[in-house]
Amino acid sequence: MDNKVTFGKWEAVCLLINIINTQIFISFPRLITETGGTAGWIVSIYILILSLIGFWLISKLFKRFPNKDIIDIGQEVGGKIVYVILGLSLGVLGIILEAITLREFSENVKTISLTNSPISFIMALFIFGAVFSCYFGIEPIVRIHAIGTSIIAVIYLIILLALLPLMDIDNVMPVMGNGPYKIFGEGFFRLSFFTGLIIAFYLPPFIKSFKKFKSSVYTSIIFSGLFMTIGTLVYLMVIPYPSSLENTIPIYDLSRLINYGRFFQRIEPLFLTIWSFAAYLYFCGGLYFSIYAIKKALNLPYFEPLIIPLAIIMFNLSILPESFMSAVKIENIFSRTYSFIPIFGIPILLLIVARIRKKGSVDSQDSST
Repeated sequence: MDNKVTFGKWEAVCLLINIINTQIFISFPRLITETGGTAGWIVSIYILILSLIGFWLISKLFKRFPNKDIIDIGQEVGGKIVYVILGLSLGVLGIILEAITLREFSENVKTISLTNSPISFIMALFIFGAVFSCYFGIEPIVRIHAIGTSIIAVIYLIILLALLPLMDIDNVMPVMGNGPYKIFGEGFFRLSFFTGLIIAFYLPPFIKSFKKFKSSVYTSIIFSGLFMTIGTLVYLMVIPYPSSLENTIPIYDLSRLINYGRFFQRIEPLFLTIWSFAAYLYFCGGLYFSIYAIKKALNLPYFEPLIIPLAIIMFNLSILPESFMSAVKIENIFSRTYSFIPIFGIPILLLIVARIRKKGSVDSQDSST
């Protein structure tokens, strides 16, 4: 499986930015506003800082074990049992997170455009695209991320700039919104919006340079945090709190407000296009690396036989919630509140054990280019 595939910093950054930021097109601005009120944009900056601190700690683990992913590090630290448990746990966690996102994305697509289509049909479209891409391997996936993420980011920023005439800075007053406890207390759990960093833990063998790996992840965190903050700030300045809590698909609702005369209005189909493309890329990358983790844990010789069975499992998990509201409730409790615990906790725990057991090289130097 793709053992000899390598890619550079740009591809890694684009992959991570899309994986982390796809949630912006679903419910991120609304959920972050629920926490901070008019200070939702401050919560975005707060979780950005927390994620940078978290990765600063995690990077010390990868420095001790150059060019190894987190599953191989688990074997170095705890032996074969940890290797198997860690690989299976991360793979299953990835499948669950993607299944939850798949259901929410599909429900939103059904609400916006495919109103008469069964939800299972819409989910199958995303699943089919992800399965098709996984058969081609990691290289085409990261290459299309390198192109697609750039296009998506540019169009996203254009949409936000087009809303400039509708913005009112008074809408973000008072500055501290719902108060310091909500912002810095409950806001801490919104760190779960950075659980897409799970993909970063698989990248060192593909990048083959600790410096590039570290730089890529820091860059992706910073840009992802900026996109989140700008999107939330624009959302609050256009749609005042508490009215901003009523929109199921915030950025889509913003795109519907853009109107520049007779020839530039109703641009939401453009938003829907990049939104669906971002989701497609998300499911391609997410499914691939979930299979990658399970394949490594089970020490299987081939990657391809796992693709369809795990895609079917993901599809079945996504259809389990009885309704859209049930899916949203599961997402709010699991994906957007507590999912950061294993994503940040496992690497930090491995780092502590590695230091106690004196595993890895403390002074590892990166000589690769």
